[in-house]
Amino acid sequence: MNKPKFLENVTKVTAAEKGTLMHLILQKINFKENVDREVLESLINNLVFKNIIKENQANEINRDKILRFLQSDFAKRIKRAKRIEKERPFYINILAKEIFDEETEDEILVQGIIDLFFIDENDRLILVDYKTDFVKNGEENILIQKYKKQLELYRDAIEKSLNKKVDEIYIYSIYLNKEIAVEN
Repeated sequence: MNKPKFLENVTKVTAAEKGTLMHLILQKINFKENVDREVLESLINNLVFKNIIKENQANEINRDKILRFLQSDFAKRIKRAKRIEKERPFYINILAKEIFDEETEDEILVQGIIDLFFIDENDRLILVDYKTDFVKNGEENILIQKYKKQLELYRDAIEKSLNKKVDEIYIYSIYLNKEIAVEN
């Protein structure tokens, strides 16, 4: 049986694309506002209207996970922050041997985008990286081990950029709906 014409150009949204969509929504959210289901729907519909995402992609955004995050104590902490920075690009030179198992003094330029950092009401600098990976409850250490080097690079970049020490580092697991403290 042939697909109807309106479905011919609709492709399945991959797990990686779903993760990218979650990051996009979290980037667009204003943590200082109260975001409920209606506000979230409006944001998503606006992204579709502006052709930033497609309708089939919008349908794959897990609104419940986003709303659970926004209602969490962790998100409330972000809301109270003095300063919130999202999707901050960075460039940092590091020794190649910090990444590769080679004895060399060569430097490499690393670039990336930091999901979120904020300065809380006590002037503490907090780094947050969203992860959408599937991980079982109780196995959070898998995420820490997988992303520890990445988070160290982010920490170094923020500290050099702001000339301020990062006090806390977290992975926020969208899947588990919880923040995971990473040893700093």
